[in-house]
Amino acid sequence: AYCQTIGLGYSPLKGNQFLSFAISKGLKTDILLQLGLIAEDEKQPGKYYDFYRGRLMIPQRDRYGRILTFTARSIDSYIKYLNGKDCLIYKKNKTIFGIDVALKAARQAGKVYLVEGAPDVMRLQSIGIGNAIATLGGTWSETQLNEFSKFGCSICFIPDNDVPKDGSKFGVGDQFVFKNGKTALE
Repeated sequence: AYCQTIGLGYSPLKGNQFLSFAISKGLKTDILLQLGLIAEDEKQPGKYYDFYRGRLMIPQRDRYGRILTFTARSIDSYIKYLNGKDCLIYKKNKTIFGIDVALKAARQAGKVYLVEGAPDVMRLQSIGIGNAIATLGGTWSETQLNEFSKFGCSICFIPDNDVPKDGSKFGVGDQFVFKNGKTALE
Protein backbone atom coordinates (compact mmCIF):
# COMPACT_ATOMS: atom_id res chain seq x y z
CA ALA A 1 0.00 0.00 0.00
CA TYR A 2 2.81 2.44 0.88
CA CYS A 3 4.51 1.83 -2.49
CA GLN A 4 1.30 2.75 -4.30
CA THR A 5 0.76 5.79 -2.09
CA ILE A 6 4.13 7.31 -2.96
CA GLY A 7 4.06 6.10 -6.56
CA LEU A 8 7.04 3.76 -6.72
CA GLY A 9 7.59 2.30 -10.14
CA TYR A 10 10.08 0.45 -12.29
CA SER A 11 11.72 1.41 -15.56
CA PRO A 12 12.40 -1.55 -17.83
CA LEU A 13 16.02 -2.35 -18.65
CA LYS A 14 15.41 -2.70 -22.37
CA GLY A 15 13.48 -0.71 -24.91
CA ASN A 16 12.21 2.84 -24.86
CA GLN A 17 8.78 2.30 -23.39
CA PHE A 18 8.64 5.69 -21.67
CA LEU A 19 9.74 7.55 -24.78
CA SER A 20 7.21 5.69 -26.93
CA PHE A 21 4.43 6.40 -24.43
CA ALA A 22 5.36 10.11 -24.15
CA ILE A 23 5.45 10.55 -27.92
CA SER A 24 2.08 8.76 -28.26
CA LYS A 25 0.65 11.37 -25.85
CA GLY A 26 2.04 14.23 -27.94
CA LEU A 27 4.88 15.23 -25.62
CA LYS A 28 7.83 16.87 -27.34
CA THR A 29 11.28 15.29 -27.15
CA ASP A 30 12.99 18.65 -26.49
CA ILE A 31 10.94 19.10 -23.28
CA LEU A 32 11.61 15.50 -22.19
CA LEU A 33 15.31 16.07 -22.84
CA GLN A 34 15.35 19.29 -20.78
CA LEU A 35 13.65 17.47 -17.91
CA GLY A 36 16.23 14.68 -18.07
CA LEU A 37 13.68 11.96 -18.71
CA ILE A 38 15.31 10.98 -22.00
CA ALA A 39 18.84 11.34 -23.35
CA GLU A 40 20.34 11.73 -26.79
CA ASP A 41 22.40 8.90 -28.22
CA GLU A 42 25.98 10.20 -28.58
CA LYS A 43 26.67 7.86 -31.50
CA GLN A 44 23.44 8.73 -33.31
CA PRO A 45 22.55 12.42 -32.88
CA GLY A 46 18.80 13.00 -33.12
CA LYS A 47 18.06 9.54 -31.71
CA TYR A 48 16.77 9.43 -28.12
CA TYR A 49 16.40 6.78 -25.44
CA ASP A 50 14.86 6.43 -21.97
CA PHE A 51 17.33 7.93 -19.48
CA TYR A 52 16.21 5.69 -16.61
CA ARG A 53 16.59 1.99 -17.39
CA GLY A 54 16.42 -1.04 -15.12
CA ARG A 55 15.73 1.06 -12.04
CA LEU A 56 13.30 1.45 -9.18
CA MET A 57 11.69 4.83 -9.83
CA ILE A 58 11.06 7.07 -6.82
CA PRO A 59 9.14 10.32 -7.43
CA GLN A 60 10.53 13.54 -5.93
CA ARG A 61 7.65 15.84 -4.99
CA ASP A 62 7.35 19.43 -3.89
CA ARG A 63 5.53 20.43 -0.70
CA TYR A 64 2.21 20.39 -2.59
CA GLY A 65 2.66 16.80 -3.79
CA ARG A 66 3.51 17.63 -7.41
CA ILE A 67 6.16 15.40 -9.00
CA LEU A 68 9.24 17.44 -9.94
CA THR A 69 11.70 14.71 -10.89
CA PHE A 70 12.81 11.19 -9.94
CA THR A 71 15.56 9.47 -8.10
CA ALA A 72 16.17 6.05 -9.56
CA ARG A 73 17.77 3.18 -7.63
CA SER A 74 19.74 0.65 -9.62
CA ILE A 75 18.80 -2.98 -9.45
CA ASP A 76 22.13 -4.24 -10.78
CA SER A 77 24.26 -1.33 -12.04
CA TYR A 78 27.46 -0.01 -10.52
CA ILE A 79 25.89 3.48 -10.53
CA LYS A 80 23.65 3.13 -7.48
CA TYR A 81 21.43 6.19 -7.96
CA LEU A 82 20.53 8.48 -10.82
CA ASN A 83 18.91 11.71 -9.72
CA GLY A 84 16.92 14.09 -11.85
CA LYS A 85 18.85 16.89 -13.47
CA ASP A 86 18.39 20.55 -12.66
CA CYS A 87 15.82 22.10 -14.97
CA LEU A 88 13.07 24.69 -14.97
CA ILE A 89 10.91 22.83 -12.41
CA TYR A 90 13.59 21.07 -10.32
CA LYS A 91 16.63 22.44 -8.50
CA LYS A 92 18.56 19.89 -6.48
CA ASN A 93 19.73 22.43 -3.88
CA LYS A 94 16.19 23.71 -3.27
CA THR A 95 14.02 20.59 -3.09
CA ILE A 96 13.59 18.19 -0.19
CA PHE A 97 12.69 14.54 -0.54
CA GLY A 98 9.61 13.61 1.49
CA ILE A 99 8.53 17.18 2.21
CA ASP A 100 5.03 16.55 0.88
CA VAL A 101 4.40 14.16 3.79
CA ALA A 102 6.85 15.58 6.34
CA LEU A 103 5.65 19.17 6.49
CA LYS A 104 2.36 18.43 8.26
CA ALA A 105 3.94 15.81 10.54
CA ALA A 106 6.83 18.15 11.41
CA ARG A 107 4.44 20.94 12.37
CA GLN A 108 2.52 18.57 14.64
CA ALA A 109 5.64 17.04 16.23
CA GLY A 110 7.62 20.28 16.35
CA LYS A 111 10.62 18.55 14.83
CA VAL A 112 11.90 17.05 11.64
CA TYR A 113 14.34 14.17 11.12
CA LEU A 114 17.02 14.74 8.48
CA VAL A 115 18.34 11.47 7.07
CA GLU A 116 20.76 10.71 4.26
CA GLY A 117 18.61 9.47 1.43
CA ALA A 118 15.25 8.65 -0.10
CA PRO A 119 15.22 5.00 1.10
CA ASP A 120 15.70 6.17 4.71
CA VAL A 121 12.80 8.60 4.36
CA MET A 122 10.57 5.99 2.75
CA ARG A 123 11.31 3.45 5.47
CA LEU A 124 10.58 5.89 8.30
CA GLN A 125 7.44 7.28 6.66
CA SER A 126 6.17 3.76 5.90
CA ILE A 127 6.27 2.89 9.63
CA GLY A 128 4.49 6.07 10.68
CA ILE A 129 7.35 8.51 11.23
CA GLY A 130 6.12 11.04 8.71
CA ASN A 131 8.44 13.89 9.68
CA ALA A 132 11.53 12.42 7.96
CA ILE A 133 13.19 14.18 5.01
CA ALA A 134 16.38 13.96 2.95
CA THR A 135 18.23 15.61 0.13
CA LEU A 136 19.05 13.74 -3.03
CA GLY A 137 22.80 13.88 -2.61
CA GLY A 138 23.49 14.12 1.11
CA THR A 139 24.45 17.79 1.40
CA TRP A 140 21.92 20.24 2.80
CA SER A 141 21.86 23.76 1.39
CA GLU A 142 20.89 26.83 3.40
CA THR A 143 17.77 27.12 1.23
CA GLN A 144 16.67 23.61 2.13
CA LEU A 145 17.37 24.06 5.84
CA ASN A 146 15.57 27.41 5.93
CA GLU A 147 12.41 25.73 4.64
CA PHE A 148 11.76 24.40 8.13
CA SER A 149 12.96 27.39 10.16
CA LYS A 150 9.79 29.32 9.29
CA PHE A 151 7.70 26.59 10.93
CA GLY A 152 9.61 26.61 14.23
CA CYS A 153 10.67 22.98 13.93
CA SER A 154 13.65 21.51 15.71
CA ILE A 155 16.02 19.66 13.39
CA CYS A 156 17.34 16.23 14.33
CA PHE A 157 19.99 14.56 12.16
CA ILE A 158 19.96 10.77 11.95
CA PRO A 159 23.20 9.45 10.41
CA ASP A 160 23.68 6.19 8.59
CA ASN A 161 25.61 3.68 10.66
CA ASP A 162 28.70 3.65 8.42
CA VAL A 163 31.95 2.09 9.59
CA PRO A 164 34.94 4.48 9.55
CA LYS A 165 37.29 3.81 6.62
CA ASP A 166 40.83 4.71 5.61
CA GLY A 167 41.93 5.54 9.17
CA SER A 168 39.12 8.05 9.70
CA LYS A 169 37.78 8.46 13.21
CA PHE A 170 34.19 8.80 11.99
CA GLY A 171 32.07 7.03 9.40
CA VAL A 172 30.51 8.79 6.42
CA GLY A 173 27.17 9.03 8.23
CA ASP A 174 28.71 10.90 11.16
CA GLN A 175 30.63 13.16 8.77
CA PHE A 176 27.28 13.90 7.09
CA VAL A 177 25.91 15.11 10.43
CA PHE A 178 28.97 17.24 11.25
CA LYS A 179 29.01 18.97 7.87
CA ASN A 180 25.28 19.54 7.61
CA GLY A 181 24.90 20.36 11.30
CA LYS A 182 27.41 23.18 10.87
CA THR A 183 25.36 24.57 7.97
CA ALA A 184 22.17 24.29 10.07
CA LEU A 185 23.74 26.20 12.95
CA GLU A 186 24.87 28.99 10.65
